[in-house]
Amino acid sequence: MTSPGSIWLASCATSPKAVWRAWEAGRLALIASTVWTVVEAPLVPSLDAMNLLGPARRLGPAIAAPEENLVWWLVSLDAHEPIAELPELTVKPPGWGLLCPAPHRLSDGRCWLQKPDGSGRLTDPADLATAFASASASPGPERTSATGTTPDEAPAPAGGAFRASAGSVRIAQDRPYQHPQDRP
Repeated sequence: MTSPGSIWLASCATSPKAVWRAWEAGRLALIASTVWTVVEAPLVPSLDAMNLLGPARRLGPAIAAPEENLVWWLVSLDAHEPIAELPELTVKPPGWGLLCPAPHRLSDGRCWLQKPDGSGRLTDPADLATAFASASASPGPERTSATGTTPDEAPAPAGGAFRASAGSVRIAQDRPYQHPQDRP
């Protein structure tokens, strides 16, 4: 359970011991940090933004709640100005409490899309705003596959993968969740 990412995340809380107790009990930990703030965003556009940010290694930690269709990005405290013009993004005030699963597990419907790595790296708010603006400028939410089907028409992917479209998100749960960074 102990990893550089979990140590860093717990250290950002006002009560690291309470975070460890919650995680050891298999629960979400409420972390109200003064090190970072949270940007709340819809899930599917967040996945598009991650695709734009990931190759340049500009991704900081992000938690997803697929059933709520939400992602919470951990960003620097100066997030308001770069994100102010994007109505789909909500900047939470510094110290806002975020319910966080332990970095290595799925808990209460929440999982890490990008786990904290212990370095303290956060997503830069200006990069996040640019990625969301670029993603929303790309072709509309109805994407078609090589077979000509939309994601809602296509069969569910095998192996517990995400299947997402603008209107729905579900996880095929035929095997335990395994974070992409932990896969061989």
